[in-house]
Amino acid sequence: MKTAIFCRISSKEQEETGYSLPAQEKFFREYADKQGLEVARVFAISESAAGKIQRKTLNEIVEFVRKKNICSIIVETTDRLTRNFSDVPTIDLWITESEEHQVHLAKEGCVLHNSSRSHEWFMWRVKVATAEYYVRLLSENVKKGQKEKISQGWLPTKPPIGYKTVGETGHKIHIIDEGAALLVRKMFELYATGDYSIKKLAKTMFEEGLRSAQDNKLTKVIFTRSYKIPSTLVN
Repeated sequence: MKTAIFCRISSKEQEETGYSLPAQEKFFREYADKQGLEVARVFAISESAAGKIQRKTLNEIVEFVRKKNICSIIVETTDRLTRNFSDVPTIDLWITESEEHQVHLAKEGCVLHNSSRSHEWFMWRVKVATAEYYVRLLSENVKKGQKEKISQGWLPTKPPIGYKTVGETGHKIHIIDEGAALLVRKMFELYATGDYSIKKLAKTMFEEGLRSAQDNKLTKVIFTRSYKIPSTLVN
């Protein structure tokens, strides 16, 4: 029997501490070998709680196993497969389409299939609910931290071009970057003339020395988000 495996890490810290995608893949291949399964394809995500990317990959996995008539998916734990109840119907539907379909939660020691006992289906949903709760709680805590930082007088994000960050970790503030500020001021003055499109302005300021953090031309996203230029005026 063939299987698809799904590797996922949620933070750069995990990868740096040896919990890498290749390490997960090695573990899953060993697990598949013990279960008598042949790995047909490896799906992998390296991101930080990117819901849209994770959901897209999940849909790709289900589409792949349906198309190739593969009856098994291996993932580490429930929260690596999904952290959102909106994904549950997609997974449940595939599992119940055939008595042969299985989802292996390798580190939980659970194989979920159509004939799984009621408490196993119950625990599957409890684990999804727990994962979703954790994500929402994390989001709330991040927002609380950002509000506290704002109340202390500094932005909890990377500063827009024209500002720089100073101070020690946990006590950093944003101040005007005098060198870049002159170029930003010139950029607004040129834009105010009405003679510059965003594309032309980005090219001109790039030649003047105003660059993004990656040393590239400024983009429409930077103009609309960092400098609060309405998207209707960006052309």
